[in-house]
Amino acid sequence: MDSNDGAARRIFLTGATGAMGLAATEALVAAGHEVVGVTRSREGARALLDLRATPVEVDLFDREAVREAVEGSDVVAHFATSIPTGNAAAKASAWELNDRLRGLGTSNLILAAEQTGARRFIFESISLAYSDGGDAWIDESEALEPVVAMMKSAVDAEAMVARFGERGGEAVSLRFGRLYGPGRASAALIEAVRDRQMPIVGSGQNFVSSIQVEDVGTAVAAAVDVEPGVYNVVDDDPLTQREWLEAAVAALEGPAPRRVPYLLARAVAGKAARVLAVSHRVSNARFREAAGWAPRHPSARTGLETIETRTPAEAVAAS
Repeated sequence: MDSNDGAARRIFLTGATGAMGLAATEALVAAGHEVVGVTRSREGARALLDLRATPVEVDLFDREAVREAVEGSDVVAHFATSIPTGNAAAKASAWELNDRLRGLGTSNLILAAEQTGARRFIFESISLAYSDGGDAWIDESEALEPVVAMMKSAVDAEAMVARFGERGGEAVSLRFGRLYGPGRASAALIEAVRDRQMPIVGSGQNFVSSIQVEDVGTAVAAAVDVEPGVYNVVDDDPLTQREWLEAAVAALEGPAPRRVPYLLARAVAGKAARVLAVSHRVSNARFREAAGWAPRHPSARTGLETIETRTPAEAVAAS
């Protein structure tokens, strides 16, 4: 590991104005690090400035521009994604930009890190890429075997990050659970619950591992100094799908979720229905021990109460 453990670092952060990125920026700055955050808008730049970070605009698909932007950084953290929501998520074409960000974007950033001397690369991966584990606990020794093709790009990106480590870099991949929390982290969830568009699929006894957005931030800050490796970053208490949705409905004061047989869900949503029915009882024990990290919101049973019940549009209208 880098001998500068605990020292302030210059962090180059992509996806800095997403839900995860803003939480990471806030936690990194609070830990004393300098954050250079990638944004594509004036609003995003203002948000980063408010958090005492430095905004920068760069095309992640432009190799030379990325190299110039990364210059002088100690750590590169890649959190840029483009995740489709709603019915669009079932279409393979809707995932093309996300796949490109995880493919070419990751490749360009790793090359830039190596060319400029950035020692550490932190990648935002997903625990959803594990295969169905049933009732068993899943740790990092389990292979990533996504149940749908849309998640393969995360597996491929992790492999690129691992090769960066094999060449002498400090490679850290964080496999996050289902994200929720205040602000944009739950915008799609709010609307889906209100419109009864997030059903209990099948028996509802499959496990869901999740993470509150503020805990994402503290995990990223901890990852700056943790031993290189792959880590699950989830809360302490995976819930069944039924328990998770019932907690979300209670927090949002929404109507009871529909119950849909798996075969019907498969007929309507195709292979994407597997994502709702797969069981992921994921353990965070390795990261807790290695990083001395613990989630502020150990369970979605209570953590879902942090969700802002207004949609972003309603919040703007009321301000």
